[in-house]
Amino acid sequence: STNVIDYMIENSNQLNIVFNDADDRNETGFLLACRSGNYYAVEKLLEYCERYHYPLAMKNEIHQVTGLEMACMFGYQYEVELAGGEFNGDKPYHPSNEYRERTKRTTEILLKHASRSICFFENLYLDVNSTKSGRSALMNAALTGRDDLVDLFIKYADACNIDFNLRDQTGLNVLLMPTIKAFRGPGCYESGA
Repeated sequence: STNVIDYMIENSNQLNIVFNDADDRNETGFLLACRSGNYYAVEKLLEYCERYHYPLAMKNEIHQVTGLEMACMFGYQYEVELAGGEFNGDKPYHPSNEYRERTKRTTEILLKHASRSICFFENLYLDVNSTKSGRSALMNAALTGRDDLVDLFIKYADACNIDFNLRDQTGLNVLLMPTIKAFRGPGCYESGA
């Protein structure tokens, strides 16, 4: 419920909530909200942290995956798990329209934040071009066939200084990625050639 989210964030000091506490996979509540497409929680956390200059962790420090990357790629796995299924990286998964809309809204909120944080919120900086996990968020959006997310990256290209020439661990840049025939889970794909 949005009331619960509002209450917990606004009263985090009294409730002793530490936004950067992580679970056993080193994911914080913010990162889980990004991954699950909980755009309301993402937006409220960013607003709160900007207002009070709280240094919110923008990535999983062990796996080097940012919240933006999670919103663009890992969410489909999360939706399968929520539905009680087991994720199988060998079979492509097509997210529901509702989930696609939630992750699109989450991605746009993160890109809007990134465009502001470059200039004003150094402690909340979200590196939209990070490839420390192997690929950038834009690359993940292209590989998972999310044209709607790619459109958002184009929309925010100037404001966020998005680099379309970055290469992934195999040497492909985002312009070559739409030719990928079958995305087979995190880190695995086959060339369409």
